[in-house]
Amino acid sequence: MRAIEAQLKPIAVLAQHVPPKALKGTLSALVGVGEQFLAVHIVDAHGIVRSSAFPNKSGENNERTIGSDISRTPLFLGLAERDRLWSDKQLSVSSGEVVIGVGIRQGEWTVIGEVA
Repeated sequence: MRAIEAQLKPIAVLAQHVPPKALKGTLSALVGVGEQFLAVHIVDAHGIVRSSAFPNKSGENNERTIGSDISRTPLFLGLAERDRLWSDKQLSVSSGEVVIGVGIRQGEWTVIGEVA
């Protein structure tokens, strides 16, 4: 679990210094073909998805999720009280698949990874 968190933490730190869209390539490289992450999202303080990446085979989802409001999801709400959190199994708001979410909050930004 810590290894997965360790992959997301640098993205959360970088999001403090560059626009989330500028991290698109980094997110895409992290997701790759979906061996570990089914998706990674950068979310602002209001719960709005500002950048996303999915496995290479599903590029059509990347832009569709931008602007999505996930402010009422249990994972995002739980991160209001702590800087990292794992979810139980949940339905992905982006793909509709059953996933486990991991969130890392740093300052104004949250990075959420969806793990199969």
